[in-house]
Amino acid sequence: IQIDCFIPHTGKTDDKSRLTDLDFDLSLDRCRQYWTTKLNGAATISLPEQRITDMMYAGLLQLDITTFGREPDDPCQAAVGKYGAIGSESSPIIQFFDSMGWHDLSERCLDYFLEKQRDSGQMLNFHGYTIETGAVVWNIAEHFRYTGDTEWLTRIKGKLLHACDYLIRWRRENMSDDLRGRGFGMLDGKVADDRDNFYFFKNSGFAYQGLKNTAEILENIDPEKADYLFHEATAFGRDIRETFLKTFFPPYEKLTFTNSRLSKNLSRLSKVFDSTIFLLSYKSLNIILVASYPNLI
Repeated sequence: IQIDCFIPHTGKTDDKSRLTDLDFDLSLDRCRQYWTTKLNGAATISLPEQRITDMMYAGLLQLDITTFGREPDDPCQAAVGKYGAIGSESSPIIQFFDSMGWHDLSERCLDYFLEKQRDSGQMLNFHGYTIETGAVVWNIAEHFRYTGDTEWLTRIKGKLLHACDYLIRWRRENMSDDLRGRGFGMLDGKVADDRDNFYFFKNSGFAYQGLKNTAEILENIDPEKADYLFHEATAFGRDIRETFLKTFFPPYEKLTFTNSRLSKNLSRLSKVFDSTIFLLSYKSLNIILVASYPNLI
């Protein structure tokens, strides 16, 4: 069966003659070859459902189309739909490129943020969005985990540390005693469209993970800086945990039971999960809580 599809189009006059002169079959072959060559340079993944496999590769090519930059080596903007690159939402795009073996493109996308880094060390592409710096630092560390490219890490180390120092300075601005349990040592700012400058866990989470993972990768080229960042990240995580526990866990009572079988089973559960079991009492509602404090961060 042959189906001819005619698509109405009001193109420019000078374009019409060029189109009519084209050999359709030859142009189709060239188009297929172009995209096939792209996919041949990516990881080969076969899923049980062919449709999902096709969607995965189509998604990869779609993200490639919306990533802008001059070939072959200039920085690239990993655009988010119709919007430009942003440290948080561009990160999964860049990491998808890495997971599919397109490490050069991922590196060029990270270079976009590094090239636009401010004198303070901050990464900021969307006005007022304070979430970008921590997300980019985290993304850089994830990229190195894929490649192990110490030459690249050495090249960008100065800007990476500049960003880390910015995050640490920002965190230290929020260490007044009145913030204990409600944002002490965390980052305040805007993380989405709402103009709310709060101590969002999302903001501090990106920054904490970025500092922690940067400490890990710097062990390869600068152990002294790695040790410094590790201790900073550890303290950061401790402060996030403290605010988390005091925000979400109201005063509790130690759990006791009259039913010996239930008490014995819950005691076993505590040992399995290295946790403590509490009874949360809120109005008339009693909630059994398994709290694994060491594993919250």
